[in-house]
Amino acid sequence: MTAVALSERLRALVAEQLSLPVEEVGLDLDFEAFGLDSVEKVELLARIEDAFDVVVAPADAVHLATLDDVVRYLALRRA
Repeated sequence: MTAVALSERLRALVAEQLSLPVEEVGLDLDFEAFGLDSVEKVELLARIEDAFDVVVAPADAVHLATLDDVVRYLALRRA
């Protein structure tokens, strides 16, 4: 899966979880900008793990602040 495809799938996943239009989900926005608290971020990461069949280590999760970060993380894990 290309980085563009990963980005689009992630945006759709976040938009669905937050009940937002996909157009409002920017890859460079911090998760806090979406109004996610720490529990909601964990829930989102669990959905990402399920959707992309990966495991996000807790030590890595603390460094994932934006969807761009997640795209890069997934690209490295899926390479």
